[in-house]
Amino acid sequence: MQINDIKKLESDLRELIQKHLPSELANYAVNFFKENFKRQGWAGKTFERWQATKTKRNIFGKSEGILIQSGNLKKSIRIQRIMPTGFIIAAGNQKIPYAQIHNEGGYIFPKVTPLSRKFF
Repeated sequence: MQINDIKKLESDLRELIQKHLPSELANYAVNFFKENFKRQGWAGKTFERWQATKTKRNIFGKSEGILIQSGNLKKSIRIQRIMPTGFIIAAGNQKIPYAQIHNEGGYIFPKVTPLSRKFF
């Protein structure tokens, strides 16, 4: 192998890593996050199942999907930006303002009406 062959191989490898690998990894990440909705838990180092709901039960008495009512949150997971050094995955939009609270936590202040006050 000649020095020019090695330099060409290095150049091709660098191009592959910078142009194609971030895109492939970004697609893998989006699919990973969407699969967590199907698994009903977080598959990190170990699998952590989300706590079952108390009210949503199907006809067999099993808890229905956590975080899945309309499927809009899951559908909103997308690749926001791909760069040679990495990528950004985003979720939510103007129609899904609750995505940030689900992801990052925080406080919400719902409007309390006289009708709803009796439940507090």
